[in-house]
Amino acid sequence: SILRLPGTLESGDWAMRLLERERVLAHPGSFYRLEGGSYLVLSLLPQTGLFREGVSRLIDLVRREGTA
Repeated sequence: SILRLPGTLESGDWAMRLLERERVLAHPGSFYRLEGGSYLVLSLLPQTGLFREGVSRLIDLVRREGTA
């Protein structure tokens, strides 16, 4: 799944903050040459509960840090 995030951070910075602060691993869009914004790529392979928890943590992070 590909998600576009606020442009307040580059995709690599979003991925690092998500990992360091929320313990959630996602690939920055730059790994896949996604341009024109900040993107994260999420795997759809985790169990539903784990995926839901990771997305919830991502949303919390964006709410806290997604505005300039």
